[in-house]
Amino acid sequence: MQGKLIVLEGIDGSGKSTQFKLLTERLRKEELSFRKVVFPRYGESSSALLRSYLSGEFGSAPGDVSAYAASTFFFVDRYASYKTDWGEYYRGGGTVICDRYTTSNAIHQGAKLPRNELCGFLDWLYDFEFRLMELPRPDIVLYMDIDLETSLSQMKRRQENTNTKGDIHETNADYLGACLETGSAAAEQLGWWKIRCLENGSMRTINEIHVEKRPVLWYTHLRESLVCSIQTNKTTDIHKTGESAMSEYKIITDSTTDLSARMVEDLELHVIPMLYTLDGKDYLNTPDERELSSHDFYELLRAGKTSTTAQINGETFKNEVRPYLNSGIDILYLCFSSGLSSTYNSIRLAAGELREDYPNRKIVVIDSLAASMGEGLIAWHAAMRKKQGMRLRGFFSGLPFTS
Repeated sequence: MQGKLIVLEGIDGSGKSTQFKLLTERLRKEELSFRKVVFPRYGESSSALLRSYLSGEFGSAPGDVSAYAASTFFFVDRYASYKTDWGEYYRGGGTVICDRYTTSNAIHQGAKLPRNELCGFLDWLYDFEFRLMELPRPDIVLYMDIDLETSLSQMKRRQENTNTKGDIHETNADYLGACLETGSAAAEQLGWWKIRCLENGSMRTINEIHVEKRPVLWYTHLRESLVCSIQTNKTTDIHKTGESAMSEYKIITDSTTDLSARMVEDLELHVIPMLYTLDGKDYLNTPDERELSSHDFYELLRAGKTSTTAQINGETFKNEVRPYLNSGIDILYLCFSSGLSSTYNSIRLAAGELREDYPNRKIVVIDSLAASMGEGLIAWHAAMRKKQGMRLRGFFSGLPFTS
């Protein structure tokens, strides 16, 4: 059983290493099992060729060594690492998180080529490393999207703080500009997730960037029943139950998923409607739109009417889930993003109270960090996994955003 490989990628000065540190520290705090790897491994003999290249021994400019030749220098280091360090762990089902990987060659070596040759190079690179050389292909790549000015500024600050000089990549602004263009193109072609580092031309805070990675990792976990495997000795309120892992459970979500009544029925979901007020009158946002249709809602908005919304409160949640708990059915609640509503916090507190009343039941509340069809897609995948036989534990093992 192969594991999962998550890669953080970006040009120098993008803040990638800082985000890598934050991510691994968070996972460690949550007591999740994973292995971290940082490339290149400058202290290992397998990095000899790439060190000679970056120091300028083969030429003072990046273009003095072809994209294909330089790619093999970095590949050797990755191959040695996989064979001697983390390969066995990965093949046993472990999760590996990398700071740089083959994806760095896509950016930094692809930048040496004319744009009309980039697609062919990327095809060669992935075929060479993942098919011929049998390195594992990343399950997800998080690409730090930044601009050249900010990158150069951050590199300069780092070099001043550490009293170091840049290599032939870091000291060539034109080359780094080409790397940015190539990185954006590679992200599109290879399906990487772009993480915005800038907001209105200014660098976002470290925490803002860190938070943006969370829904991506959450979605990947749910879709593939990953991100990381939880250590077997971990005990939380969610796990304290004498019930079998095969207990029946119900997937519940809120109406912000924007799923149709037909989809809700087909997916066997329970949807709690949220309350909204339009032109002084209260309505429940039900999937079947029985109180007000979407068409009429938007017509009223176009006519100048205003609308406000209200969270799902704890008592509403309790009343909706108690019939299931009384019938011996566990609960998986997929909640509207905590960044947009206080619903998650209210339901989290209510779930804690219900666990005291139903000590033999599992009640799992997950912050979807999404809304509308983004949240709906998560609910759809959860329902599909349930239909395929996934146990409740499969949804929250190793997931940092549950309560």
